[in-house]
Amino acid sequence: MDEDSGEDFCCADFEDVTAGLPEEASPSLFVNDDGVLMLTVGTIETDEGFAFMDHAVLFCPFCGTQLQDAGKIAGKVGH
Repeated sequence: MDEDSGEDFCCADFEDVTAGLPEEASPSLFVNDDGVLMLTVGTIETDEGFAFMDHAVLFCPFCGTQLQDAGKIAGKVGH
């Protein structure tokens, strides 16, 4: 799956999971403003509300296909 591939998925499991996310979980897997596929891996409640810890999804957790390249992500976000 490449950021330019639109709705393409590397495997049926990944497609099924992303299509079946319930409303309250849907923001846990998302594409950020820089076009990077992200996964929320943790939350913490602060005085200002919930804070989220997000991580770029580099490989499919089901089949192991590389979905994104860390170097390309760094270029997109200016690191």
